[in-house]
Amino acid sequence: MIDNKFLYNFHPWIGLIGVVLGFGLGEGGRYILYRWKLHRKKEIINLELRIILHQLSQKISIINQAVKNLEEKRLMPIYSVKFETTGYHSVINSLIPHLTAKERSCLYYIYEYLRVTDIVLDTFEEKFIHYGINKIVQDPYIVFINRLKEFSELCQRNKYIIRSYLEGNPIDVLELSVTIKRAE
Repeated sequence: MIDNKFLYNFHPWIGLIGVVLGFGLGEGGRYILYRWKLHRKKEIINLELRIILHQLSQKISIINQAVKNLEEKRLMPIYSVKFETTGYHSVINSLIPHLTAKERSCLYYIYEYLRVTDIVLDTFEEKFIHYGINKIVQDPYIVFINRLKEFSELCQRNKYIIRSYLEGNPIDVLELSVTIKRAE
């Protein structure tokens, strides 16, 4: 049995313990939910990057087929499905404060490169025909074969950068560590 004198001396502390416990449970739950949402947003980006890796392989294959056709003096349309970037655009603003400088620059580089890739591939046929009709260059086949080969190499580089991000060791694409050291 508990002594009444003990309860009398302990009484003021019961209220304080209740307040601390209530605060801890409320804020603890909110913090756990906050961290879970951050984790889900990062998972959205990671899942999307895995899909993009597959898409990049397909685009490289299309580019290589187009190069072979151009080498045979045939034009092959290289339209393809645009890269999936919805997840990135929906969560990046809320994730920026929680990413390192390397992660931010790596993601920016990846997604900006994907945007440019889509534009280049979508306008390839139109530009090729424009160069040929207007005789902007003597042999548009050679020019566009070289462009597509360079682009294929850039796609391979972007795959490498995406893999580095997914493995948790993003490449310092903008050489931020070198820039920061120079500024110091």
